Amino acid sequence: RNLGEKYGASVGQVALAWVFAHEGCVAIAGAKNREQALNNAAAGNIQLTSDEMEKLNKLSMQTRPGAMEIIQTIPRILGF
Repeated sequence: RNLGEKYGASVGQVALAWVFAHEGCVAIAGAKNREQALNNAAAGNIQLTSDEMEKLNKLSMQTRPGAMEIIQTIPRILGF
């Protein structure tokens, strides 16, 4: 939430920005209408700092076991 406030973004937008920042990863965000699609796209304007990325990476390992491992494995699987 603090990052969302810092960037004037929703928690979902910050989460998408975090995924976008991982090379070789693609976020498939659902949208039921134009407004939701535009909100999802706005996440691409968020540039998280390396410190913020590190904190979110650590948080993801605590709350969703395996998420970071999947993100780190995808580029290798795809040959990046």
